[in-house]
Amino acid sequence: MVGDEAEGEVRRLHPITPFFSLITGARSNIPAAVAIVAALWSRGGLVVVAALGIGAALMLFLHWLGWLRTTYRLTDEELVIDSGLLSRHRRAIPLQRIQDIGIEQNLVQRMFNLARVRMETGGGGADEALLDMVSLDEARRLRVVVRGEAQPDSGAVAAPTEAERETLLYRLGFGQLLLSGLLSFSLFWVAAAFGLLQFLDDFTGYDVGDLFDWLELHRADFSTSQLLFLPLLLVLLGLLSGMIRTILRDFDFRLTLHKGRLRRVTGLLSRGESILSIPRIQMGLVRRIWLRGMLGYADLSVQTLGGSDDPGGRHRIAPFVRDPAIAELMAVAHLPNFESVGLRRVAAAHVPRAFLKQGLLPTALLIGLVIWLPPAWPVLAAIPFIVGAALLQRRYHGYALREDSLQVRRGVLTRRQWVLPYDRIQMVTLHRTLLQRLFGVATVLISTAGETGRDRPDIHDLPVAEAGDVARALIARI
Repeated sequence: MVGDEAEGEVRRLHPITPFFSLITGARSNIPAAVAIVAALWSRGGLVVVAALGIGAALMLFLHWLGWLRTTYRLTDEELVIDSGLLSRHRRAIPLQRIQDIGIEQNLVQRMFNLARVRMETGGGGADEALLDMVSLDEARRLRVVVRGEAQPDSGAVAAPTEAERETLLYRLGFGQLLLSGLLSFSLFWVAAAFGLLQFLDDFTGYDVGDLFDWLELHRADFSTSQLLFLPLLLVLLGLLSGMIRTILRDFDFRLTLHKGRLRRVTGLLSRGESILSIPRIQMGLVRRIWLRGMLGYADLSVQTLGGSDDPGGRHRIAPFVRDPAIAELMAVAHLPNFESVGLRRVAAAHVPRAFLKQGLLPTALLIGLVIWLPPAWPVLAAIPFIVGAALLQRRYHGYALREDSLQVRRGVLTRRQWVLPYDRIQMVTLHRTLLQRLFGVATVLISTAGETGRDRPDIHDLPVAEAGDVARALIARI
């Protein structure tokens, strides 16, 4: 159990860990539970309940053994984590290698004053050090020790004392949160609901496929206006889904500055806290998403040496912000501001390649829909927009080699603006697909330390000679 023990003494996660592991792992055991119910149902409910109880007790025992065999100790120089039942694993991580420290709490952990500590190194992959269930005081103690602000044998560190010395850089107000949610379209929860219904069809007797069969049987009974109501309904559901998702993720989003580190706190049910060392920041990314971008709002992310658990491997430091605030935050992060003037466009061959990659399939699906359901012919009006999107792909894809950084812009509905200082570039690669060879163009691939995901500042479809010049110029400035 975590306590005020001597320096280097072995510590364990919180004793409640086995119970939490059993609950959080229940989802992966649903297929096994369903199989047990199906196999023993004919023998009576008591037998089923007994079998499920024995299985849960066995899983709890295994989780308890895992907790018992998982220990960690913190010294002046390293964090050592031992784990494993039959095969023992030891990870010794020098404190100087730990780049970023995150403290996360889901709703249940907040109720029990527990936390999850995530420590990232410069490898850019998965977390190298993860303590899944410790007390909140212990999580804060680990953070200040790793940051070199306390000794390993120091007691718990209270957040208010530290927070009083922090400078508030950005806070998402409730009004801005609602506006951000209203402008965030997502069908995630709609897709999740359909997936749940499909999974539970054996118990509810309802099959999602029955809906499509019914539509096939009665498609002649629908008027054009009724068919157009379905996309409208999906749009409304998408707006509601986006609102809920935004509130859960960005509620009370705060960014503060303290001793050369950024501290980000966010979340409604699951509360996450991340510490970002400014010298470890590698790159800035500004995203202007569709309607939000048209209204002058964007979100700002940075990439650090340690990567991130966020989608795309980056840390969002301002989810809903205007250009003046972006310039101020970029200056705090020691990054130059993005300049839209003077960007060079990519080759004209980018247009047909963009259509073949992203527009050909939607066009074919629309044509197929009209062939299958003739009253849906108004959807063909979307085809010119698909072609127009391919044209806009080239218009909004540009780059510039500034005095101190590479700046790249790309995207139509979501316009991305990358700012990458030259000294943070790790590798430059020229890449040509078969289609690019036919069009006589190439892509300049740019890699940075700690990158995860595919959202990189690559420059697509430059003429081969220009791509070579850009690659050599970048290599010369690294």
